[in-house]
Amino acid sequence: MSAAWTALVARWDAAREAIIERVDGVLSQATSVSEPIAATSTTDANALQRLWQSVDAKMSALAGEVSDAWDSISDEMSQVEGIPKGGMWLEGFKRDACTTDIEIRHGRARASIFAKAAASMLRYVQASGDPDARRMFAHGGAVFIAEQAAVENWAGMKTAQTRIRGYRNPKAVPMQLLEYYAKVSANYWRIRYATEAKYNPAQQAGVETKIANFTKSSHALLLEHPQWRAAASS
Repeated sequence: MSAAWTALVARWDAAREAIIERVDGVLSQATSVSEPIAATSTTDANALQRLWQSVDAKMSALAGEVSDAWDSISDEMSQVEGIPKGGMWLEGFKRDACTTDIEIRHGRARASIFAKAAASMLRYVQASGDPDARRMFAHGGAVFIAEQAAVENWAGMKTAQTRIRGYRNPKAVPMQLLEYYAKVSANYWRIRYATEAKYNPAQQAGVETKIANFTKSSHALLLEHPQWRAAASS
């Protein structure tokens, strides 16, 4: 492995780490500003939605910076003599993994703060008995509570999906990883929609169909892999 290659990998690693630090800074500040708003939410989370629109845009921009950094440094890497076997693929996968990491950090922070707003909304509904507030909670707060309840399974699903997509040869993906994706994605959709239905009775009648449809859609990824198809048909 040449010194030039090692130096470029180090630069690439440092660039991603610097972007992740900025991601954490933006999310930390947004959470701090959001806490008192969430704690006083009553019938909706419109104020939080407006605040997090700018956060969402910043996360998208930072994910774009990861891709831009890779585009730049990969050009330099391609000029290095004696690139390690699989080296470019591995470094390119780091881009995808970092982009997913940003999405997950963002999703966790967002789900947490909106769930706190939902808890405040639910307290207001219970204290006031306002039927309009209850209806609004069913269509808003219930979703926020459900997203928080399912967020770790969502994070596991996104991470596994990125790892699966990272293999150049579908046949090389370990069955253990495919099985994990199958389980965690099914768990995500079940927790997400069953929890929402718990707080929104209007959703209960069709919840099993909705869960089955979303799970089937997620599991389409598995069918791209011959080892999964073979195991499923045996």
